[in-house]
Amino acid sequence: MSRVGVGIIGAGFGASVQLPGFLRIPDAEVIGIVSTNSGTSETLAKAYGLPRAFGSWQEMLACDDIDLVSIATPPLPHAVIAHAALAARKHVLCEKPFTRSAADARALLDAAEHAGVVHAVDFEFRELPAMQMLKKYVTEGEMGTLRSARLEWIVGSWADPERPWSWQCDASLGGGILGSLGVHLFDAAEWLLGPMQRLRATTGIGIIERPHEVGTMKTVTSEDHVKIALQGSNGLPVQIALSNIEPAGTGLTLQIEGDAYTMILESATVGYAEKLRVRTVTRGTSRTLLEPDIVPSVGDARIGIFQSFATRLVRAVHAHDTTFRPSFIEGLRTDMLYEATMQSAKTKEWVDIAELSK
Repeated sequence: MSRVGVGIIGAGFGASVQLPGFLRIPDAEVIGIVSTNSGTSETLAKAYGLPRAFGSWQEMLACDDIDLVSIATPPLPHAVIAHAALAARKHVLCEKPFTRSAADARALLDAAEHAGVVHAVDFEFRELPAMQMLKKYVTEGEMGTLRSARLEWIVGSWADPERPWSWQCDASLGGGILGSLGVHLFDAAEWLLGPMQRLRATTGIGIIERPHEVGTMKTVTSEDHVKIALQGSNGLPVQIALSNIEPAGTGLTLQIEGDAYTMILESATVGYAEKLRVRTVTRGTSRTLLEPDIVPSVGDARIGIFQSFATRLVRAVHAHDTTFRPSFIEGLRTDMLYEATMQSAKTKEWVDIAELSK
């Protein structure tokens, strides 16, 4: 069986996490990586022994050796690159946030289904054993009737006001905590609890400017904290809270209340989904179900999580299994929730979330 040829577009997350992740998969061969800086592409190709150093993503899409294209650029060009990749009949993995609007996401989903290729969005947190355990307990009905849910991600990655301005500070470029962390919680909420039906949200900017060039400051236009009230099926109340400017951030917490007991997933550190613990609480008594080191503590913890996701994806490409999930369907759903959140924050009203027709 021939290996799946992989091309990576983007040398940020694409180089630090996706590249080493794909290289660990025996059934995948990374053909090349492309950066906006051609010198970076050549340096990475030489360092990792890749066959090609592409000068542009257009050149990469024209390469017959590439079966799967991974789009790991900042959000703004996602839709343009993905449409071109689908036109070239490549299987496509897109980083989150998927696109800049639900309309763009719908168009990409339609194009992917028309092309008949495998399509995916990198919601890799589904791969975590802690998340899968939570999913099992919720879906098998052991918790009884669900009463409420709370999902929080409170970190201090941007708490230092001296951290320099970047594209992540610019709302027009897709920056903000909703795109970096919030879409993961949108996906988790619907994966665990089913489709959300309506929401009401507030967003804010706690640090309004950051150092840009020497001696200058630049205005921040993207949100750094968000609170969302959602209603799921049968009126299930769900709360989401996000912040990346909390110096004493508590990390990731998912708490789901059921008639039988409460399930809690929480991070033992403020790291990137490391050392997650799962426990139940019944009548004030706590019982730990899972408290391992989820991924090796040496190196970037995200690589192991991504490798697990990418291994499933490579198998799907081999089998031409277009039912792979999470797909552009989840990309569309999270974009719909993203868009509704921003609309609600502006109007200060509840916003209904339409159901997908397929």
